[in-house]
Amino acid sequence: VDYIPGIKPYQSQLLKAHRRGVPISVGTDGLHALLLLEIEYLVEAGFSPMEAIQAATRVAAQGVGWGDKIGTLEPGKLADIIAVEGNPIDRIGDLAKVRFVMVEGRRYDNLSFR
Repeated sequence: VDYIPGIKPYQSQLLKAHRRGVPISVGTDGLHALLLLEIEYLVEAGFSPMEAIQAATRVAAQGVGWGDKIGTLEPGKLADIIAVEGNPIDRIGDLAKVRFVMVEGRRYDNLSFR
């Protein structure tokens, strides 16, 4: 998806850096609906869907120094989670088909963007 003209060279640079071991993360402070686009850009660049998802979770948490508290589902960590329809490993766009979000133990249903 070429939403931004000229993005291809940037995507190529990201993939090269990733393949050389540079941690690549994505995230947004204000426009949360754009996080999916950032993840999709990484997949389009050549990241596997799981690598792109981890860029928004584990790698991002490590990047801000919170990897011991968030970013992966492990005992003792804080865990806000989403459930989606479909399989984002097969089709990354399925991340937009949110069926529920759980935040601090509270469930919120039908919050899909698509």
